[in-house]
Amino acid sequence: MTNENWKKVQERLRAGTDVKLLIDGYEVELRIVKRRLSMFAVLPFINGEYKSEWLLDDCEERRRFYRTSTGIYYSERERRIMFKNLTRKEYLKWLNENLYCEYSAVWTSFEFMKLHFEEKNTNIELI
Repeated sequence: MTNENWKKVQERLRAGTDVKLLIDGYEVELRIVKRRLSMFAVLPFINGEYKSEWLLDDCEERRRFYRTSTGIYYSERERRIMFKNLTRKEYLKWLNENLYCEYSAVWTSFEFMKLHFEEKNTNIELI
C-alpha cells in the first residue's frame, strides 16, 4: 500500500469512519473505539469478527493484527540488586526467564499499527 493510501486511512479514522483493508486474504475492518474518558483507539475486526480468544491463544490473527508488548515482572530497583548479585551471564538468563508478553487488540498509535501491519503481512490493499 502506498503512503498516499495510508494517509487516506489515517484521515478516515480521524474523522471517525471505519476503514476496510484486504490484508493477505483477510478482510480487516478498522473501527474507532473509546478507550478511556477522552482517549480513542483503533480495533481491528478480522473477517467481520473480534474474538477475545485470539488474545489468549497463539494464532495467526494475533500475530498479524494485534499489538504485542513485553515487560519484566520486577522493578528497576529489584533488577539492580539482582545485577549486583549475579554475573552478567546469570543476570541475562534470569532476565530472560522473568520476561512476559502482553497482547492487546487495540492500537493507540496509528504509526505503530501501520509498521506492525507492514512487517507482519505482505499484501495490504485499501477497499
